[in-house]
Amino acid sequence: MSIQDFLQDLGFEVTHAGSQLRVDCPACGDAKGHLYIAPGNGVGFCHKCSWSPNPYKLAEEATSKSPAEIMQLLERFGLNDSDKGTGEKPEPPKRKPLAISKDNIRSLTDDEKRAFC
Repeated sequence: MSIQDFLQDLGFEVTHAGSQLRVDCPACGDAKGHLYIAPGNGVGFCHKCSWSPNPYKLAEEATSKSPAEIMQLLERFGLNDSDKGTGEKPEPPKRKPLAISKDNIRSLTDDEKRAFC
């Protein structure tokens, strides 16, 4: 299922604006579609009141559902990413060794010192 399906399930009339989805903003009561939603992750931004909801906040503002019902709704549309991790920190990327040695180090010239300062 898509973000657009999720928005329509919440009762929004969805229009397209380039690569973004446009809906009326429930936070400021805007009825001119100033809330733009990214179709990839469902994060939005209202160009009238500057509200920037994620899918959970959007469902919370647009409906009277309980937090558990909102989580079920997000799971149904594949938008609940709270269980994607194992709780462990990801391994940091491997760093390449620097390609510099003592032989590459030199003092700055006077011009380089002036440019630096």
